[in-house]
Amino acid sequence: MKILTTAALFLALCSSALAHNLDKHDAGEYVLLNTQQQATPTMMRFSQKGKQWVMDGKQGRTDWQPVCRGDGECKLKPSSAAQVRQWQKLLPSSFQTAPMSCIQNIAFAFCRVSKPDNPDMRLYWWFAWQDGQTYALGLNRLR
Repeated sequence: MKILTTAALFLALCSSALAHNLDKHDAGEYVLLNTQQQATPTMMRFSQKGKQWVMDGKQGRTDWQPVCRGDGECKLKPSSAAQVRQWQKLLPSSFQTAPMSCIQNIAFAFCRVSKPDNPDMRLYWWFAWQDGQTYALGLNRLR
């Protein structure tokens, strides 16, 4: 009986963790916001090729250009729970305990924050690191 209880707990924890991963509904076009929450000219488009996340970018009305194609140092990978907890500390207090899932590479992370009482309500953040500093900037979804 003890083994069955342990197995059930393990499965519940695994399915709970998987429920918060980025999914096909997170694919889309986003505009980067500045620290005053105003749109900048920087736009990002995240999509999946199979299970691999890729990103295109553009400035203003220019054409989309490939940025991260799923290989090398730019490859986007799921972030660890420890990394996600570190980044959550940079968010406004109302978001610090909300479920959050991220993908990252060596330069940035793309993250979704879900409301605990409404998991279909999704907010997006972009974390970038430079010179030992981590910057958290909001993203507005365009499509």
